[in-house]
Amino acid sequence: MSLAVNYRDYWKLSRWPFGDCVPPHTYLSLPGQVEADARLQVVFERLYPLSVVVGPDGVGKTTFLKRNFQPQVLIKRKQIARPIYVSMAGMGRSELFESIAAITYERSGRSFALSAERQVRDVLKSNSFQGLSTVILLDDIHLAASDSALDVFRLLDTNENLAVVLCATEIPVSPFQDLIQSRAQLRIDLQAWSLADVEQCIQQSIANAGGNPLLFSDQSIVRLHELSEGMARRLIQLLEITLLAGAAANAEKITPELVDSAAEEISIPQAEERWSL
Repeated sequence: MSLAVNYRDYWKLSRWPFGDCVPPHTYLSLPGQVEADARLQVVFERLYPLSVVVGPDGVGKTTFLKRNFQPQVLIKRKQIARPIYVSMAGMGRSELFESIAAITYERSGRSFALSAERQVRDVLKSNSFQGLSTVILLDDIHLAASDSALDVFRLLDTNENLAVVLCATEIPVSPFQDLIQSRAQLRIDLQAWSLADVEQCIQQSIANAGGNPLLFSDQSIVRLHELSEGMARRLIQLLEITLLAGAAANAEKITPELVDSAAEEISIPQAEERWSL
């Protein structure tokens, strides 16, 4: 039997503890995550027209945004329509409204006789008539063409019951920079995880999966923090491969040596492609 499928059995885990490269924020209460969640909650409650989320690549920005699609989160926000998520990576001028319209009408069908911008405006008006506010999450703005910021300006002026959240590794230069400086009301910074955050992530995730929370030695946790540099995506990659390496070696506990072995495996070209580093 393949260890890639069965290392969970070796470590006596009831389920996969870390998922596939996705930080398990659903099960954690890390200090930085709690503060970021609280700030985003303010955005929803007060319906700030424009807010921005900033953090280094791999820290978990997209996961942070997409948590808002989970049923347990949506049920608490009865006055807000289902959020709309759009990645602006590679997006040029006039493509934003088309992307939002395609997502919004994917279930109900859309009339191509109307412009995409008109259709988006109609959706926002419909939500308002139902007493619902609209939240649009625009990810990867640092990877969009600079003139696509003009579409965000137009979007902000479409409806008063609208909150737009921008997300980027860093604030792009003008005109996005001008937009954020002139219109943004709240900034949420996602920081690299501390050693204590990494320790809590590992122990709590293993425990939630029915395993021994002390499976990773203290030294191995320190090594994982050093190698991942506190980046959630990189940490999860290392954790998955380390558990696999430990099972292959018939280890009783995860050691720093196993962590280093996992890091070497991820660094090879095939692994880099698999994990999108």
